[in-house]
Amino acid sequence: MRKIFLDCGAHEASSVKRFKKDYPGSKEYEIYSFEGMAKCEKSFKKYPDVKFKNNLVWIEDGEREFYVSGKEGSSVYKDKAERRGGGGPRKHRVKEETVKSIDFDRWVKEKFNKDDYIILKMDIEGAEYEVLEHMIKNGSINYIDKLYIEWHRAKVKEITVERHLDLLESLADLNIVPYHWSYTSKSLASIATSKRNIVRNEKDIKDFEQYQDRYDRICERYKELHNKNV
Repeated sequence: MRKIFLDCGAHEASSVKRFKKDYPGSKEYEIYSFEGMAKCEKSFKKYPDVKFKNNLVWIEDGEREFYVSGKEGSSVYKDKAERRGGGGPRKHRVKEETVKSIDFDRWVKEKFNKDDYIILKMDIEGAEYEVLEHMIKNGSINYIDKLYIEWHRAKVKEITVERHLDLLESLADLNIVPYHWSYTSKSLASIATSKRNIVRNEKDIKDFEQYQDRYDRICERYKELHNKNV
């Protein structure tokens, strides 16, 4: 059995640094890092054991538009890349680039076996919805033993609250608990169900009331799954 850490949305190796420093037994893991911004590869020179791939994690092999903000937050969604962290009307200037993409579902199934222990970390600025849905539909999600993620529904207007909740329910049906990933947080055991990553502005918060009961049920399911796994 191989132990694998898949670092999707690698940026400047911050996640690799966190994983190597804080994850138990990290030296036993093979690490694959994916990042759409080619300039980030230089940050991996200090980690020669990490396999860096300048590819977008996506649902098909080929090329697609990638909106580079020059900061954290570059995305396949232009509006997401333009968005400033604090919100408000001002936007980042973005540069549109064409970047090679990979069918992540295909790649996982060709590269690994279900007997391998695979940790998947996703911080891919909104693309997590397409990719995880694709993995669930085509089966590679069954290769994943642990999921760390940063959700971006609140920052991507194209992603609906209902779609977000649908995906959470699909993961729960597969007994997969999404844990929050942040290279600055102290805990690696925080379940990624924060409402702040779903809705932020006043209108969205008000509209969310119709989903509150469903959301609460999903949160309870994840707590039960987490407690079984502890």
